[in-house]
Amino acid sequence: MKLLYKIPVLLVMLMFASNDFAQLQAPDSMLIVVDNQTGESKVNTLINISGHYLTANDTLSIRFASEALKLSKRMNYREGEGKSMLFLGLSWDDIKPDTALRYYLKSSEILSSLNHSWAHLGYKNAADIYIDKGWYPEALECINKVFEINQKTGDTLQMVESLSSLGFLHNNIQHYDEALHWQRKALEMLGNSEQHASRGLILGRIGINYDDLGIYDSALYYNNLAIDCFRKAGENVYVAQWMSNMANTCLKMNNFAEAELLLMEALRMNTLDDRKPNIFNNLAKVYIETYRHQLARKAIDSIFYYASGFQKKELLSEAWYRTYELDKATGKIDHALESYIKYAVIRDSMLNDTKRGQLAQMFARYETESKERALLAERAKNERIVKEKIEAEHSASRTRRWLWGVLLGLVILAHVGLIIYLRMKRKALNEKNQAIIKEQEGGLAAIIQAQEDERRKIAKDLHDGVGRQISAISMNFQAFTRKIAKDIPDLGKETEKIKSLIFDTSEEIRSISHQMMPRALTQLGLVDALEDTVEISFKNSGIQVEFSIHGMEERLSQEIETGIYRIAQELISNVIKHSGASIVIIELSQINNTILLTVKDNGIGIKQADNRGIGITNITSRVNALNGSFTIEALPGKGTLATVKISL
Repeated sequence: MKLLYKIPVLLVMLMFASNDFAQLQAPDSMLIVVDNQTGESKVNTLINISGHYLTANDTLSIRFASEALKLSKRMNYREGEGKSMLFLGLSWDDIKPDTALRYYLKSSEILSSLNHSWAHLGYKNAADIYIDKGWYPEALECINKVFEINQKTGDTLQMVESLSSLGFLHNNIQHYDEALHWQRKALEMLGNSEQHASRGLILGRIGINYDDLGIYDSALYYNNLAIDCFRKAGENVYVAQWMSNMANTCLKMNNFAEAELLLMEALRMNTLDDRKPNIFNNLAKVYIETYRHQLARKAIDSIFYYASGFQKKELLSEAWYRTYELDKATGKIDHALESYIKYAVIRDSMLNDTKRGQLAQMFARYETESKERALLAERAKNERIVKEKIEAEHSASRTRRWLWGVLLGLVILAHVGLIIYLRMKRKALNEKNQAIIKEQEGGLAAIIQAQEDERRKIAKDLHDGVGRQISAISMNFQAFTRKIAKDIPDLGKETEKIKSLIFDTSEEIRSISHQMMPRALTQLGLVDALEDTVEISFKNSGIQVEFSIHGMEERLSQEIETGIYRIAQELISNVIKHSGASIVIIELSQINNTILLTVKDNGIGIKQADNRGIGITNITSRVNALNGSFTIEALPGKGTLATVKISL
């Protein structure tokens, strides 16, 4: 954005820097002319040469702007000083922003005193640097100065731009009401002007404001108006940029089809490579959410390409996060974990870089303020009366600082003592709470173990006792029916009904016994028991089920296997009874020392009130007994996802 702003401004400045501009088409021809010039004409030619090298991104621009500044100071040519400093600021902008900042401020200070038409440009660029540093009060001060200068010159269009910049700055610091106020002021001042690009920028910034507030319908409305204005102005780069902004809003609304159309159009129109990574990032999100995984992979590869080309950590971080989402969506759990770790490492590195930058800015600000104080003190030495007053003030100040230092020391000492006391008290309370929790967990584990022992006993009694008795009854009844069929043939239908009833009773007892404690769980293990339960439970449910196992090569302890099996039973029961789903995906994984069980369906989604049901309470109790964690959440428009994590 800064480059787009610089080039047209440079061209306009160069056109008015010298009367000889029309004849000077290249730096070489200017160098020939400058040797034969003197005075103000030579200064302006040197500035022109600096501008030409600046548009070519050549650091020689610094050399010629510096020569123009030296010559202007020798001649006491104030206008030349202001112009030279502005070009030095532009030359240093991308190399040393702090150096550029000093030149910008001094340039506007000089040119403002001369009521020059370039007076506002230094403050305008200084505001951009302050924003990049996060020094928002200073940025606001610069933008206000730009507005005051534009008021004096009566330049309505520049005043409109200043008001809009003021609003956009307030939006950056999350003063949303203030931001809207200034954007509407800018729109009111613009009136019915045919300046479509300026109107589009104001409307687009209002759209950004509403998007940040989460009022997405208003955001789309104003962004559409902005795009219409940019089309009228022929600003295709801005059209593409605001299409991408609209697509981002559509993504937040889960309107993936509209987002994809906008992004593809933005990609077609945009010729600036630095805007494309954001478009591909949003496209990857669309493709992941709409299950087009191959297209998502291509979009992510494009992000990696631009991240490498621009050498920007934030792009690389976004690329790995999208890779993590894609791996997760395609069931590549191990790869997803690796991708997330890479994303987290880069993100943490960026946070550290930000902190180091902020610290450097603090030191720079402190150094600048120290130099200013030193300069004031040096000037004060030249006047004896002022010096005596300063010394007296310093003496009083030292006394006050000493008193305040003593008071502050006492406050700090009391504060430290209070902190130590509160920490000791908190530590004791934590130890007490941990003991209570440990006791509760022990009691909970004992209750669950007692339940499982009782289930096992009932299952054994049903299978070995009642089950065998039913089997004996069945065998005796079959013998009886064969005998009675000879003597009383008419009773054949009645005996068949009784035989069917005995068989159904036997099967029901077997089923109850299996549910209470399946033999597959005790004899073969958790994996076989779950496969058996999934097959039986969904057999006649009309629900399509996908069950996958990852990394479960060895058996777990009986306590953990039983607990996970009961949790899975409860989750499967909830899906069948309450979800209304047509597809359910069950995954059981072991990653290092963690067991992960996920049950995801495409049903109506769990309601907040359902989180307090008996089934969820039972699951939570069992997970707590195993020192694990359990989450269940509704996926907007997609059903429910339940996740259980158990650390071995």
